[in-house]
Amino acid sequence: MTTRHERWCRSAAGSALLPAAGRHNERVTTPRSIPSSALGPRGGAGSGPAVGRMPGPSAKSRGPAPRQRGGLENVKETSSHGLLRFASSCPALAGVHRPVVLGMRRGRLGMDKKSVFPVASAWLTTVMPSSLVDLPVEYGRRLFAHPIHSNVRSDVARLIAQLRSCNSPEDYYCFQRELVDRIRDIDAHWDQCARVAALLGQGKRVPSNAPELRSDSDSREQETWELERDVCERAGRQYRSIGDALAWQAFGFSRRVIIGLSRNQPSGSTARKKGTEAELSFARRIWENDGHFVLLHDFTSCLRIGDATLFKRVGDATYEAYLHEEKTDQNKRKSRQVRRMRTAEEAIRSGGPLPGDATGWLKEVDVPYKTYLGMLRDGLRKADARGVVGMKVPMGRALVAASIAKGYELWSETEFTERSMTAHEQARKRAGIRGADDCVAYDSADFAGRSPVSPPWAIYPLPPQTCADLITDMSVFFVSMSGKFLVAALENVDLRATWLVPEGPVTLGPDQVVLDVSNGRSHMEMKPSELRQLALELVDLEVWAEGTRALLASNVRDGMVWPHYRNEEETWS
Repeated sequence: MTTRHERWCRSAAGSALLPAAGRHNERVTTPRSIPSSALGPRGGAGSGPAVGRMPGPSAKSRGPAPRQRGGLENVKETSSHGLLRFASSCPALAGVHRPVVLGMRRGRLGMDKKSVFPVASAWLTTVMPSSLVDLPVEYGRRLFAHPIHSNVRSDVARLIAQLRSCNSPEDYYCFQRELVDRIRDIDAHWDQCARVAALLGQGKRVPSNAPELRSDSDSREQETWELERDVCERAGRQYRSIGDALAWQAFGFSRRVIIGLSRNQPSGSTARKKGTEAELSFARRIWENDGHFVLLHDFTSCLRIGDATLFKRVGDATYEAYLHEEKTDQNKRKSRQVRRMRTAEEAIRSGGPLPGDATGWLKEVDVPYKTYLGMLRDGLRKADARGVVGMKVPMGRALVAASIAKGYELWSETEFTERSMTAHEQARKRAGIRGADDCVAYDSADFAGRSPVSPPWAIYPLPPQTCADLITDMSVFFVSMSGKFLVAALENVDLRATWLVPEGPVTLGPDQVVLDVSNGRSHMEMKPSELRQLALELVDLEVWAEGTRALLASNVRDGMVWPHYRNEEETWS
């Protein structure tokens, strides 16, 4: 049977990339449709500021800031990146059907199962087009070969380098203005191509006002327009992932803020959204009149509450962050949206409850965050030279990194597949993963812009071109993990853990419990997204186990726990 990884390899410009990573591959099946605007009408202005400091050229400091009245959060520090660096002492984080700690259910032992709060809220399941992995192989090849895909790859690398050099409100304003132009152009082209494809599907002709195709394919064929539409969907997500990186950087790489402002449905394409011009006009007016930077949420995937965040200068190097709602008709403000904004602000400030989930709580874990992302950097660098590389990651994980361009340059598709499988098997053996029944695997394929709370590839501590290759799937990595090593890590900190993944080939659903962990008084149920964070962020298992122990020992309320590790922001670029 063809695996998820093999299907992806063969679709990527015809080159084979990844072998079967194991029997248990988490996968979320989504319909093949472009997300439409789901936020509805908005209006009003946000409340309360968050006080912070502008970044200096290189100085860094950590620690909690004195609490101010109102606002998103108290801010402290100087940094080489970001308008604001939020104090790391505040509660935070979360996850979705992707990496970052997808909430863990927490409850008292002896409680009836029905009294344990469920993890998956409606907002966690974002309607997205089919993953590249799930498309027919030949169709995936055509996506990769499309000129738009090639242009986005080079453009994204340049944008990442430009973003990392931003150090002032003017830098951020100019950068966002260019990014907005890219996203609006792609959104408009997607909308027009989708319209033509629909007309051809109804037996009609190509209209006279049809857009010019950006490929040399036959404009009379419906499939040509469908392909261009789907390429634009991917390009839009990829550009918005750069918007996500802008948001993370402006907010000092704080997951606390990102998760608090992500608790809503995505805004969708800007092509037909009535409020887009009003939001752009607001950002431009504030900049021209006051010199303040306004971060526009609709040009990200992660910021889904409020239309914008205004960073207001209140001192030589101090800023306040205000949530803002901009409406063309101020009489149509919705109290529900205002309440959601206020709930998000309070959750970021004090830990919960989160918008849309009264049982969801942010919780800081006083354990320093540690990852093996340096190994990922080395693996991707070696893959650029060798095509494919397998590596052992400490405590029972195997990492395989591959470069589409180099692998296809060196070998045929068949040989690339064989070498990838060999690299994987050798890495598994070195990692001590002997069997397949307790193994789960996660990969980076077509993940850009699919999760509102995952760190975007653009902020990973990797060179800009490497990040761009991950975003556009010209490089890929996957990580296999053994359940027995996860259980052993938890037992090493005096916890009891049960691995609940069934034997045999299975597809893990987003709501399936994979680990049950207890300290004798409380227990947690972990779902696939928790393991996805461990895999794609290569989190140190000892840190993860200590964090889990600290959560179980804390007095956090029963329900959804969204942990955040100390100094986690230092991990990201």
